Formats: sequence, C-alpha cells, structure tokens
Amino acid sequence: MKTAVVILHFNRPGDVAESLRHMAALRAKHEFIVVDNGSSPANAAALTALPEMAGVRLIALPHNIGSCAWDFGAAATEAEIVIKLDDDSHLATASLEVLAARFAAEPDLGAIPLAVEGGPFPCPDRPAYRRGTSVGFIGCGVAFRKAALLRAGGHDPNFFIYADEWDLAVRLLSAGYEIDREASIRVVHRVAQTAGRTSPRLIVYTTRNEVLMARKYFRQTRYLRLIARIACRNLQRFRRTGGIRTVWYVLQGLALALCDRRVSTVPLPAPAALLARYEAWMFAFRPLFRRRRPPKPTAKAT
Repeated sequence: MKTAVVILHFNRPGDVAESLRHMAALRAKHEFIVVDNGSSPANAAALTALPEMAGVRLIALPHNIGSCAWDFGAAATEAEIVIKLDDDSHLATASLEVLAARFAAEPDLGAIPLAVEGGPFPCPDRPAYRRGTSVGFIGCGVAFRKAALLRAGGHDPNFFIYADEWDLAVRLLSAGYEIDREASIRVVHRVAQTAGRTSPRLIVYTTRNEVLMARKYFRQTRYLRLIARIACRNLQRFRRTGGIRTVWYVLQGLALALCDRRVSTVPLPAPAALLARYEAWMFAFRPLFRRRRPPKPTAKAT
C-alpha cells in the first residue's frame, strides 16, 4: 500500500522547512504534499522558494478554509494511506512500513492515531485512542485509510479549526471503521509561536466546536445539558494557560456556537453505544476546583 504525507500550511513557511528537513529520509520513499491554506502573498512566495520544497507537490488555495483544506491534499494523491500533519509537526521515524502492514492486515481499520509528543494535546496511550474504546485522534499526527476518509466525508467545514477531528472520528466509527493507535510511530508537535496560534483562539474555538458537536449528534434535551458540562470542562482544563480570562474565552465560544445555525439541530444518526462512549470521554463532568489532599507525613529516621 502506498503512503502519502500531507502537510497543511498557513503563513508559516519556516515551520514547513523545518518539518521537511526532519523528514528528509521519508521524502525519498513517499509522496509529500503541502497544501497552502490561503497564506499571505509574501508567505506563499516564501513557501514556494524553499529549497526543501524540491520534489514536494504544492496545492495552493485562494482562501483560508480551515482544517478541511487538508482534504484537498488527500484527494490529490493516489496513495491508499494518507498521513495528516500540521506545518509545525513532523514524523520522527525512519520507516512507515508498520502503517501499511496494519492497514493491510486490518481491513476495518479507518484511522491510526500516531504517538503525538508536545503541543496542547499530546497523545498518550489511553483508551480514547485504542480499538473498541476509541473516540478520536489528534489532528496533527494521524494516518487515514483514504477510502475510509472519503466514505466518512472528510472534515466538516463548519468547524474550521480545533476539535474538528473528533467530529470526523464519530463519522468514521459510524461508517463501521475502527480507530486504533500505533505507538511506534512518533510525531513531534513543535507548536509554532507565529501566525497567531494563541491560547485565546484555542479556548474559544475548542469550546465553540464541542458545543456544535453536541448539537450535531445529541437530541436537544441532552444537548442542553451537555453545554454546562462543556463550559465546566474547558474552564477546568484551560485555566492554567488563560487564567481568569479563561471565563471570557469560554463564554465567547459558547456565544459563537449558540448563534451558529450552520450545524443542524436535528441530530445525525450514530450508534447509541458510540454516542455513550463519546459522551463519557468528551463531555465528562470535571469539577472546577479539586480539593488538594494534604501530603502524607514521612516517617522520621530513628
């Protein structure tokens, strides 16, 4: 099975250059595609002029359309396996043969989350990424069976950025495919400091999209209950990076979601067991403040 690597770029040509340098050995074996997601003219020109882009296919889009821009790269290749990377993430491995072997041996396998290190959402080995219990993956390092990706419909453009991969995972699982992690393939997420990748945008869009996902898959009575869970969950997990301003960012995300009518209020069909698994992981209630237990007294040496 052929494998292609698709990198999504937006105004960070230096990060693309660094990623391609890290993957020089893989570039000699596999097809590489960079999708420019409506970058500024200066950054688009800088990307084209990179010496690291030699032999790399470039797809330039006129406007930034969010995460679904990556689907243009996936559609352009004839490879059966497509790996999704951000411009600031790279594969830290010399071989991808294990992915081809797994997709060939497991015909129901639709996506393989890779071992993402670094970034706001690292991907440790936990049930959320394993076969039978999986509910999603981290979008900066995942391998897809292209046929499964096309059957699921690719990324939903309504989500634009952040948490969109969880929506895609639900549709993959609903289509009868499985998701299972591969710990031997490492992806380093360097987290670029340029182009406005800020904590406020992360908090606002994550909150917005999780609410939209609740509206998309759950009946209205359940969806309304989940809004409070999402707000509490994001206040709890983002308060270290956003501080007291996290409250304002979460409220912005809630307002954007509640005012957005592009996502239907009629829930999409999905297996009940899958939705229960999804709700338990994505919308689990977590208290805002946890009581810290006093440290245990240490035994004094006699």
